[in-house]
Amino acid sequence: MAFSSIVRALARSPLTTELLSKLNRQKDLRLNGIPRLPKGLVASALAQNSGRNLFVVCATLEEAGRAYAQLEAMGWQTVHFYPTSEASPYEPFDPETEMTWGQMQVLADLVKSQESVNGQNKTIAVVATTNALQPHLPPPEAFSPLSLTLEKGMEFDLNAFSTKITTLGYERVPLVETEGQWSRRGDIVDIFPVSSELPVRLEWFGDEIEQIREFDPTTQRSALDKIGQIVLTPTSFTPIILDALKDSAEFRVLSAELKNESELETEESGVLEGSRRFLGLAFTKPASVLDYLPENTLIAIDEPEQCHAHSDRWVENAEEQWSLGTGELNLGSLQLPKIHRSFDDCLAELTQFQTVYLSEIAEENNGVNLASRSVPVTPHQFGKLAETLRQERDRNFSIWLISAQPSRSVSLLQEHDCPAQFIPNPRDYQAIEKLQINHTPVALKYSGLAELEGFILPTYRLVIITDREFYGQHSLATPGYIRKRRKAASKQVDPNKLRPGDYVVHRSHGIGKFVKLESLTINDETRDYIVVQYADGLLRVAADQVGSLSRFRATGDKAPELHKMTGKAWENTKNRVRKAIKKLAVDLLKLYAARSQQQGYSYPLTANLREMVPGARFAIAHGQMDESELESTMLTFSNGDADILVCTTIIESGLDIPRVNTILIEDAHRFGLSQLYQLRGRVGRAGIQAHAWLFYPKQRTLSDAARQRLRAIQEFTQLGSGYQLAMRDMEIRGVGNLLGAEQSGQMDAIGFDLYMEMLEEAIREIRGQEIPQVDDTQIDLNLTAFVPADYIPDIDQKMSAYRAVAAAKSKEELAQIAAEWSDRYGTLPVPANQLLRVMELKQLAKKLGFSRIKPENKQHVILETPMEEPAWNLLAANLPEHLKTRFVYSPGKVTVRGLAVMKADQQLQSLIDAMGRMQGAIAEAVVV
Repeated sequence: MAFSSIVRALARSPLTTELLSKLNRQKDLRLNGIPRLPKGLVASALAQNSGRNLFVVCATLEEAGRAYAQLEAMGWQTVHFYPTSEASPYEPFDPETEMTWGQMQVLADLVKSQESVNGQNKTIAVVATTNALQPHLPPPEAFSPLSLTLEKGMEFDLNAFSTKITTLGYERVPLVETEGQWSRRGDIVDIFPVSSELPVRLEWFGDEIEQIREFDPTTQRSALDKIGQIVLTPTSFTPIILDALKDSAEFRVLSAELKNESELETEESGVLEGSRRFLGLAFTKPASVLDYLPENTLIAIDEPEQCHAHSDRWVENAEEQWSLGTGELNLGSLQLPKIHRSFDDCLAELTQFQTVYLSEIAEENNGVNLASRSVPVTPHQFGKLAETLRQERDRNFSIWLISAQPSRSVSLLQEHDCPAQFIPNPRDYQAIEKLQINHTPVALKYSGLAELEGFILPTYRLVIITDREFYGQHSLATPGYIRKRRKAASKQVDPNKLRPGDYVVHRSHGIGKFVKLESLTINDETRDYIVVQYADGLLRVAADQVGSLSRFRATGDKAPELHKMTGKAWENTKNRVRKAIKKLAVDLLKLYAARSQQQGYSYPLTANLREMVPGARFAIAHGQMDESELESTMLTFSNGDADILVCTTIIESGLDIPRVNTILIEDAHRFGLSQLYQLRGRVGRAGIQAHAWLFYPKQRTLSDAARQRLRAIQEFTQLGSGYQLAMRDMEIRGVGNLLGAEQSGQMDAIGFDLYMEMLEEAIREIRGQEIPQVDDTQIDLNLTAFVPADYIPDIDQKMSAYRAVAAAKSKEELAQIAAEWSDRYGTLPVPANQLLRVMELKQLAKKLGFSRIKPENKQHVILETPMEEPAWNLLAANLPEHLKTRFVYSPGKVTVRGLAVMKADQQLQSLIDAMGRMQGAIAEAVVV
């Protein structure tokens, strides 16, 4: 909100009053001679002075992104970026869900804002492109009934609610992770509205909604703060369009043909790809965003000529698409009505609003020239800047310093005889006004991402200085549309998620096949077990020992042979691999992060491309060119002197050309997954929507590995997915290319996960890890420790719960899990609480080097360990004197005398307490 005080000052200016008076008389106003930043300030001042909302129309998404970033700091309670597609409205496919959901988010807020009462409407600013003025939406009267407003205390039959949200397109799932999903557990409903940043948890009491709380999709924990109201929109516009179409004669013709073409599954399913092309059939007058805006909205058209030109190009393409008719659909004489219109026709719809047109270039006899000019200084010339500001101060201009480091900026000016003062709170209007009366420059802190450039606006007697004038700093952000929301981390791929039939590796028994999860009661104690098939029988692994299992992944396609639980074959295999890994670990530490860059080979595409794109300017780059020629080629392309670059994988890394937004990859099936990831990353480095086209032969000619790579590059599209891709690449392609055939064979023998664990252990050992290493700690105390079936009924969620417990690394993480379970499922039952305490003991024991804890002769408890006596002595030194005689060391184990005669929960607590004390000696323990 750094600019809120500046907007406030402008809004109270006599010039603003005069401009508003002219606007009220004429209904529109043309302001020119102002660049981007003062455009936003003046438009906000005009709107806020008269208590209006603001709708800004820009030519492109990039310009809209820049305007949006600035408006966020200008005192608006809510600022929305309304996204639109550049595609023709007659395309037989839907826009990206991110774009559709972003539109739903804005429309829902606009509808909600108009339902406010007692004049308490919040102020809203919306930024969009010219395409938002096109008739691309259902009318508000069709949208509103299918938008569900829920409030705390309202009555809504829970079964009727379930039916309603299914009609809106929400998918019922066991666990809500991303937009468009919902789940139900008794009287608790979780739902992720596509129009919201976070999912919400609704709690019913009878037919009354008792509570509405947001929750974190990552942890599934609900927030302490409750909210009073939410708006549920449909997940797409298809249900609204189908609802309007269902009774029309045209739709009977249309639906029959669409079903033939498999574009419409059923009329009841609400699945209709490219449904917006039928808006003209569904509604007499499809709507634009203008139809959703409150009446008290000021429209601001940014750079009208650019908007006109950009809209004309879009309309020309839309007209061409419309003239082609319905393409392959055989609709007889049925013609799709037009849902595009010229920019002039769009502007004609603005008559109900007051409109201001904003232009940077001053035009004679065409509106009001605000005569903005740049600040005549060079960055780092602080003396010159101070002199300029003193001159403007002497002319009684208001001076504002907008800086990410305001204290430093103030000090630099004061060093050059230009006093200024930093005001930490930009809403401390009283202090700011006092300084302005004395003509003292006011410094405000701004650390946002908007592109800022200072200016002098003599018509408002205003000067603004930014970090660009002080230090030559520019924004590092790239303009464009990114919908505000938080993505569920649980949506990321879990590589260890088990399904019946998956091959698994047990550290002690080798490769087996996962069968099922089952509950068993032994000696009146019930626990969950993971059933694993081996060559000589079934192994049941307690669910709290799930950390000893991992999914088997190898470099080849051949199914592995199951090991026997008896015999020494698995142990011999592990020992052989461990020796090879130790040798590799030494080499890796020497060559860490060293990887030669692959050189591609040139292929003659240029001739074909020249025929396909006549008149385009081409450049060619490949690894056989000498360095100077290659550099010249890249500069030519980067500077825009060539339109198309034909090249090899030499561009795989290190290339950053923001103006490039499209990459075509020939024979994509021949590339490794990491190569495809890097190549895809060469575009989309600016705010422009980017596209990566991967070309490959028909699928029947692809190898399984190639098909898996293409599927993976399509699957992993979210930010931060590079790690998962690298893992998948090693799994698909085999790591022989990276580690050599010998190591690749070792990996096949024990599986990828166990191989990587052993490699990490070997590296830690070489580096001098200070604590004894054990693979895992098995706890065999006579305890009832499990997750009851009536506490978490869903098997996938129960497995996920066990995995979360097994993955926890600290007591704090276990406490967090307990709080999460309590929040989602209710008070923890005794067996579940006992499970968490067992895992706390397991954490301590593993850190201290104990591999197993078990009772002996109903009197003692044995702590099995590979540690030598000197290491034990260091640990035992931290025990209280009365316990030192009870813990007796002998090779391979420590006996805790007399502990087994106590109750099981007392045994557990005594061991937790004792091992907690031993923790203090870990730093002194030696590796054995």
